[in-house]
Amino acid sequence: MLPKYRTGKIDHHEFHPVCDLFPALPADQYETLRANIELNGLLEPISLAPDGRVIDGKHRYMACAELGVEPKYTTLSEAESIVLYVASRNITRRHLSIEDKKAIAIKLLPAFEAEAAERKRAGVKAEIAKLGKASEHLARALGISKATIERAKAEASGKKPDTNETLDHSLKKADLRLRS
Repeated sequence: MLPKYRTGKIDHHEFHPVCDLFPALPADQYETLRANIELNGLLEPISLAPDGRVIDGKHRYMACAELGVEPKYTTLSEAESIVLYVASRNITRRHLSIEDKKAIAIKLLPAFEAEAAERKRAGVKAEIAKLGKASEHLARALGISKATIERAKAEASGKKPDTNETLDHSLKKADLRLRS
């Protein structure tokens, strides 16, 4: 069973809010992770934001704290997107359905947009800024299409997605692929 940490703190590291954007590990998977760390030590470092908060590896961190295992860490630079990093790391580790990915996209998009605005205000140049809109970055990180994110946004807001617009976009994309 998952230990209850109501304060969001273990030792000296707090959890960044992005830790809550993905669902918690089921208790049986957590116990398997904990047993593995007990047997083999921590094999994958815990990722920290530049401010020292845990952004990826919350369950590994909790297991290390319970077991008294000293964690290994890696820290993102100021120019890296915390949201995209967390999305891409979790998508590759977890077995998520399209519906799961859509729900996660709805949670991540506002955080990613806020992060981009903050970087812009601070004057931090990020490599990802060259790649297009937030929803395009997120779609790539989650392994879904931008149209899927747009449909999920429409569904979440109670609007019906414009299927003609989605179909038109898909046809244009297919046409471009055929021409190249």
